[in-house]
Amino acid sequence: MKEGVVYKIGMQEGQNSDFLKVEAHFLFKEEKPRTFRFPFWRPGRYEAGNFEKLIRGLQAFTPKGKPILPETLDQKNFVWKESELCIRYEIWAGELNAGSCYADPRTMEGRLQINPIQACIMSVPEPQIPCNLEVEVPEGWSFTTGLEAHRKENSVVLEACSFDRLVDEPFLAAPNLLSIDIPGTPCPISLIVVGNFPVNNERIAKDLGSCCQWQWNAFGGLDVESYRFL
Repeated sequence: MKEGVVYKIGMQEGQNSDFLKVEAHFLFKEEKPRTFRFPFWRPGRYEAGNFEKLIRGLQAFTPKGKPILPETLDQKNFVWKESELCIRYEIWAGELNAGSCYADPRTMEGRLQINPIQACIMSVPEPQIPCNLEVEVPEGWSFTTGLEAHRKENSVVLEACSFDRLVDEPFLAAPNLLSIDIPGTPCPISLIVVGNFPVNNERIAKDLGSCCQWQWNAFGGLDVESYRFL
């Protein structure tokens, strides 16, 4: 039996449009008590995130759909012992900032932004098991991410070797995405712009390129193969 987690995230319409629906399918080699919780903080912001305050309707089920009640340690930690289970919940996605999840399902002016560090519940003893994230994306929308990704019917599948790797890469989708490549950098760097409006590509590329080159020289390199500013 191969251990792993598959997260599935989708937008909703109507009165629930500010919430994303999430399913987390966990598969482990053995049955034993495990603690599940949301991450404490996100990369780049060294403060408590309290992401559980954004969650509603959290429930767990067996593969056959039977509800499983957890042993609740406190308001942040839950314990289930099953070797296979599905955890379902909704996460509020009504505020747009660099570290949030945001959902706007409008056809022409929409935007879907997912920060897995905020949206994905984790199993504390096994943070290094492989993780996939399947995101429902409206037809005709473009997407970008730093993870390996491929399309699957009406979804995009992101692949990560561990939970730590998954939560270090945000996901962005929209009807209109513009990629501005930054020249003169030792590795591929680009700026992703959301929307359909006039942009001075040459000036942006020149100014951002100077900043990237200065940082590269100051730190003696960049520990990535490529980088995207979202």
